Amino acid sequence: MHFAQASDKEVQDSGSICSQGDIFLNGAVGVERNPETVFRAEAHSLKSTIISAHDLAPVVQTIVGWQNVPRPSHQNA
Repeated sequence: MHFAQASDKEVQDSGSICSQGDIFLNGAVGVERNPETVFRAEAHSLKSTIISAHDLAPVVQTIVGWQNVPRPSHQNA
């Protein structure tokens, strides 16, 4: 087990990360281990900043000024 110390903490600690909806290649299988040790932002913050990719796309498009510009057609010269 690996321990790390955050700059704002007095002691080292360890934990796990959660990765949901990943695509594994070449027959690889994701294995869930120690789900009780996975960091959950909502357990440590009044406002969670974790949103799905589906919900994130319109937020990013609004912030960066997204414009739907069609790609040029490829014509053989």
